[in-house]
Amino acid sequence: MLDLKALNRAIEQIAQERGIKPEAVLGAIEAAIATAYRKEYRKKGEIVKCKIDNKTGAMKFWQIKTVVDENSVRMKEKFEAETEEIIPLYNPDRHILIEEAKKKNVSLLQAETNINIRKYDLKVNRSSFLPKLGVSGSYNWAEFQNNSSAFLQTQETYGFSGTATLSWSIFNGADINRVKNAKIAIENEEIRKKQAEQQVVRDVSNAFETYENQLYVLQTQEKNLQTNKRNFQRSEEQFKLGQITSIDFRTAQINLINAKVSRDTAKFDAKLAEINLLQLSGKLLDVEF
Repeated sequence: MLDLKALNRAIEQIAQERGIKPEAVLGAIEAAIATAYRKEYRKKGEIVKCKIDNKTGAMKFWQIKTVVDENSVRMKEKFEAETEEIIPLYNPDRHILIEEAKKKNVSLLQAETNINIRKYDLKVNRSSFLPKLGVSGSYNWAEFQNNSSAFLQTQETYGFSGTATLSWSIFNGADINRVKNAKIAIENEEIRKKQAEQQVVRDVSNAFETYENQLYVLQTQEKNLQTNKRNFQRSEEQFKLGQITSIDFRTAQINLINAKVSRDTAKFDAKLAEINLLQLSGKLLDVEF
């Protein structure tokens, strides 16, 4: 936690001396804190941001990653002199492959299925333009009984008969309209798929940044818990030796309990962020909890 009163006084003093806005001074302080945090806890090359809460003095850290596809980054370290434009090297600490998020995303799979259904509808409507061949057949048998005075008392006939018809609709306005509507339906579904892809990129990017931020918070709370454990052990020894009062010892106990609660809350928030990220990427059912 920061001393907000002292921080605000320092910001106002620097702003008055330099003739700049207090927001610019605060932004510079946040950038410096983020740089120090990255050097101490993160890897070189990562982009870390910091935000100071004006009400509580708490500092919030998060990492920025760029969502890319395989065509916009180099997957291996190589350099070609004849290449005019050098694309950046893929960095798993800063990039997420979009294709990994698209493979099992429910919205995109549903959009792809709708497109296939519309294509089948188009084929069905186009089939009305094809010639139609109709074939029918029958077998006939008949027996006649004549008078006794007739030359033939019994007469029997039998045989096969068949017909074939060929029809071709040269012009049918209703069929033409159905085909046009089917093509329009396919185009609409493709537009919806592109919109869903853009939404997936935004959602996965935001979810990943949230997840990374929660991991940072969890790491910070873990270190805070260890610090409070050591402080409690030291206070316990001092209390046994009579160097501190019971109030000071009780304060150390409360700080330790609060640190445990904050750590558990951070762990819970990190797990929720992880589940949300797995759900958006379509890998929720592939993970064992």
